[in-house]
Amino acid sequence: MNFLAHRGLWNAQVKGNSLQALQGALKAGFGVETDVRDLDGRLVVSHDPAKSGSLSFDGFLDAVEDINPSAVLALNVKADGLQQLLLESLSKYDLPNVLFFDMSFPTQYVFSKAFKPKNIATRQSEFEPEPALYSSCGWVWIDCLTREWIAKEEIERHLKNGKKLCFVSPELHGRNQKPFWRFLKEMNGPDLFLCTDLPIQARGFFGD
Repeated sequence: MNFLAHRGLWNAQVKGNSLQALQGALKAGFGVETDVRDLDGRLVVSHDPAKSGSLSFDGFLDAVEDINPSAVLALNVKADGLQQLLLESLSKYDLPNVLFFDMSFPTQYVFSKAFKPKNIATRQSEFEPEPALYSSCGWVWIDCLTREWIAKEEIERHLKNGKKLCFVSPELHGRNQKPFWRFLKEMNGPDLFLCTDLPIQARGFFGD
């Protein structure tokens, strides 16, 4: 199992999506999940509507390149029409493991034309049983919003089809993560990723 630190390594003193949180996750050997928006014609890292002082996207990419350029970067695209800005920004770096996820369907379609399948995650949840543009995406972002619905057979189907999978850990939705972690531990593999607020604990749990 591989781990994506949700908004970096943060706590009461370190704010999520801050440069310190993201650097901390990268230095600890984790991939990161973070949020991208635009502000005054430039890209910034921000989950909520961006404001002055938000971390610049290029500043984040500089940190990735300095610390661990092979890290998996899962970018939650929070606004439409950002594909050209993202293409221009990413072209300045050699970062092979970038993926975009959680986009609206029109944005996902546009991104599927602008980027390679390995850079696009389609989404599956209990409310979205059939992932959109499945053949155009190299990843499936699996979210259990209200319950742990995913079955072993569905995971095996995606893997057989050559997809990488990222699971949203239940604590992100306010539920106990341990039962789902125990389920995933049975299928530990190189193409399975867990997006979690608890990457250090998850590493210990799956490494037991």
